[in-house]
Amino acid sequence: MLHSAYQAHIRNNISSLSLFGDRPIDQTFLRTAIESLDREIARLNIMLDWTRAKAREVSHP
Repeated sequence: MLHSAYQAHIRNNISSLSLFGDRPIDQTFLRTAIESLDREIARLNIMLDWTRAKAREVSHP
């Protein structure tokens, strides 16, 4: 999961944006955006762990 400090930073940045004039972004959109970023970070962490494990296998046969 995305660190809470990053979540707050992203939430503040996204909330400061507006769509369709002065209307603030819907909170559902904000939650969905943060959840999507969390999933992407988790996916990248898994790929990084896999890559590190493969690199260890190659360097220490």
